[in-house]
Amino acid sequence: MANVKVNFKYLCDEHHRGDKGPHRNKEKNIEYKLKLQKRLFELFDRDYYTERDIQQLLAINSKIAKEITKKLKLYEEGYERVDIICRLMGGRLYAN
Repeated sequence: MANVKVNFKYLCDEHHRGDKGPHRNKEKNIEYKLKLQKRLFELFDRDYYTERDIQQLLAINSKIAKEITKKLKLYEEGYERVDIICRLMGGRLYAN
């Protein structure tokens, strides 16, 4: 998900690499992941999406959309919301 704009969180050097940053602070890392996950659930508010829908929602090109959906199960209605979000979260969903 490196090329997906919603995945970027701009941090100053101290908050990126410092002791309070996600690389050294597990709680902060989980906090950022939960915020991203919440944002994705807000963005994907329907049950099913086509590859084109995913491309438009994430403002990505068709090649990246295809890469995201490559390992997802395609239902008659489209790709399932939870499957998409789980894929974008690196194969994991996080709970509070």
